[in-house]
Amino acid sequence: MDGEDSLVFAMKDVYAHTKRPFIILIDEWDCLFREYKQDKEVQESISQSSK
Repeated sequence: MDGEDSLVFAMKDVYAHTKRPFIILIDEWDCLFREYKQDKEVQESISQSSK
């Protein structure tokens, strides 16, 4: 599938086939490490604050 709505269509297809609702969780934790990939001090600070 391609196009901007392909995920929506895929989710509709899954639901149509299974008749079971589902939830998609999107975790952006790694975004912090991509944004600060050169700054190990910031990464450590973020890691420590989540504990």
